Amino acid sequence: MKLDAENLNLDVKDGRLVIEPQYVEYLREFDYRIEEIKELHVVESSSSDSGHIVAKIQTYDKPEKASDYLDHSIDLWCCDCWAYRQSSADVSEPDVTPSDSGTCKHVTSVSKVQRAENDESQMQL
Repeated sequence: MKLDAENLNLDVKDGRLVIEPQYVEYLREFDYRIEEIKELHVVESSSSDSGHIVAKIQTYDKPEKASDYLDHSIDLWCCDCWAYRQSSADVSEPDVTPSDSGTCKHVTSVSKVQRAENDESQMQL
């Protein structure tokens, strides 16, 4: 399976191979610290021969320059597909945080919490 999504960073920086959803780089650009990768999955695309990288990262709901950012640790699912990127939070806007991000079918397929929330929503319908 090839990985070639338009929202996937494939690069070499300082001798290190970088493979990550572009949203992770976007968060770093706005001073959001990425602490760790908690889960990493490759999910097959239903519409092509390629796959998508889905990562659960530990970050913060505030930029590192905020004095109390350490009190705002969150786990955030990220994907390299367009649906995720279009529903992800624009942290360049005031009062918008990474936890305001949406999701996509690739995240839902690997996230037990996401699947449980979707099941609950279906039962309420």
